[in-house]
Amino acid sequence: MAKRQPPKRLFKGRDHISAYNCNVSPTKLMKQVSRDHLDVLQNIEVILAARHREDAGMDDRTASAALRACLAGTDPGERRVAEVVAALQSIREFREDITDDVWHKALKVVDDSVRCHSKLTPGATDYLEFIDDYT
Repeated sequence: MAKRQPPKRLFKGRDHISAYNCNVSPTKLMKQVSRDHLDVLQNIEVILAARHREDAGMDDRTASAALRACLAGTDPGERRVAEVVAALQSIREFREDITDDVWHKALKVVDDSVRCHSKLTPGATDYLEFIDDYT
């Protein structure tokens, strides 16, 4: 009987396995983090909603850029993004009871949610209005 071959789309070469096998899917990550660390997700979303209420010029792109800057540990270039990053860092310092891994997973889940609920066009606030009902 012939030996079964692995699907070619997953294996690009002997030493390379695609990211499909290595990363957890966004849906699975969202379920895991919301089950185990719902409070962390709420902390992040409360910061985003509060900044949106304070600054009407903040849009979904700003929220996503701030989340990605926190994930990458880079310095944000825009003033609004920097303000959101500073607010997120302050809540991170407040939440010393969670690990950096949990914090990064929660940031990724919220960023995936922003990207899911918004078209990320300039001025779009679909995601921020969506979470405003819950915070």
